[in-house]
Amino acid sequence: EAAIVRALRLGAPRAEALARLGAVFARRGLFGEALERFAEARALDPRSRAATLGAVRMLREVGRMREASASGATLAAEWPHDGEALALA
Repeated sequence: EAAIVRALRLGAPRAEALARLGAVFARRGLFGEALERFAEARALDPRSRAATLGAVRMLREVGRMREASASGATLAAEWPHDGEALALA
């Protein structure tokens, strides 16, 4: 987490850094916090695969199944040849 924050201060791409920070929070079990980071990353870069996949996973983890299902369908349509996206959908 500290390394990501340092990288941000040094000018790393903000969307990518936020997606990585979301992944760190998710590994710690802080699913709501992770969802917020993934949402921020998606707002900055709507085409970010890592942020989109992470957001759908976190929606599922926090029990927001309708949103997860709708986002999963979008994933499958956006990346029809991506096994991870299809499995999550």
